[in-house]
Amino acid sequence: MTLTDLPGLYELVCLEKADCVGREAARRAAAGADEGTLLWCAEQSAGRAPDGTFGPRPPGNLYCALVLRPDYPNIQAFQLGHVATLAAGTAIAAVLEPMTGLRYAWPHEILINDLPAASVRLYAPATPDDPLPWLIVELMVIVDEYPPDRDFPSFNGIRASGTEGVAVATVLEGYARHFLRLINQWAEHGFAPIQRAWQQRADGLDQAIEVDLPSLRLTGTAHDLDDCGRLVVERADGVRQTVGPDAYLLR
Repeated sequence: MTLTDLPGLYELVCLEKADCVGREAARRAAAGADEGTLLWCAEQSAGRAPDGTFGPRPPGNLYCALVLRPDYPNIQAFQLGHVATLAAGTAIAAVLEPMTGLRYAWPHEILINDLPAASVRLYAPATPDDPLPWLIVELMVIVDEYPPDRDFPSFNGIRASGTEGVAVATVLEGYARHFLRLINQWAEHGFAPIQRAWQQRADGLDQAIEVDLPSLRLTGTAHDLDDCGRLVVERADGVRQTVGPDAYLLR
């Protein structure tokens, strides 16, 4: 596990195995790990699978998590999930074969040819502090793994979509570079450029959506991201309600 083109602002920590790279990063952040600490794990014993369940995750995919220490309000900090999604999507698009479809789905999913292939998850401490003392941005990208049933696949990946020979390290380096570029753009110009880029590849807008979370249950039609990065949902009674990325936080 080596990188040759990682920007110097990151402090890379390589792990052969962890239970879950996001939770490991959260433990290190709580113990004082610096902002910019980037954990890269070869395999996980209890990582998140493409269907949202937790279990063993095999080698050959990208599992990484970044420690951030926001010094701005939480409503802005949670926009970094969209920043990371765009960074990952840009890195993946750069290695895919031409004409391969790549889309973004709420909240932080990346689809290849309409099937889930990567996801960003946010971890935060179980505290109402604003700003948060730390925020973890976890990324999983399916690189080499194939769905068990190739005739009726439940997920996709870089290799499964027809792109051979892509190294996990290449995807991580691309993601790290694009994340720095986009977070600087976000800091200078606000959320609007990120919002527009997400909208250009958005999947599922003007379609039915069901939000089923411990803290929120909602059905309706997904409309768009608002100026704060929340999803606008129109319920059956015509009332529009927003769902923020913080509803999906892992703690």
